[in-house]
Amino acid sequence: MKRSLAFWETAGFFFVVLVGSALHFAFAASGNNLAVALIAPVNESVWEHLKLFFFPFLLFALIEYRFIGRPIKNFWFTKGSLSLLGPLFIVAMFYTYSSLLGGNFLVADIGIFVISAGISAKIGYNIMTHKMVQKRSREVAIGIIVFMAIAFTIFTFRPPENELFADPLTGGYGAVRAGNSNE
Repeated sequence: MKRSLAFWETAGFFFVVLVGSALHFAFAASGNNLAVALIAPVNESVWEHLKLFFFPFLLFALIEYRFIGRPIKNFWFTKGSLSLLGPLFIVAMFYTYSSLLGGNFLVADIGIFVISAGISAKIGYNIMTHKMVQKRSREVAIGIIVFMAIAFTIFTFRPPENELFADPLTGGYGAVRAGNSNE
């Protein structure tokens, strides 16, 4: 089982990186379709770019569960936790490096995304190969996933006026108030 899980977590890493990278351009390519805005960044804010991790990660978790997740008692605990931790890794690394260097750089931003996906895959493997399962962990994990999906939806259309949500290129916020495309 560990070998199969290692394969799936590695595949998940590549899936998140590739699909997340493609998702970056989906909103603009869709002609700024508001339905696409639910899963794709609508501007260049840090918050919107967290979708690049979250939605591919969630999609792959659903696929992975179908093939190997059922017998893993802490599968959903792991995926729910990482659906929150992956974006937190991105935020922490982004604000740490950009404050130290006085700005951000595209190559570093991409690197942070890839590193966060890699860390998440490794942590996922480690947690799922550990036998400890807390009662109600599945319910809590699914609650986290639902909370994150709702937060992405709400804050795409009604984001707080905060640096995390601000498009650094336009100063706009979200899909409706940004009035701009992804590029």
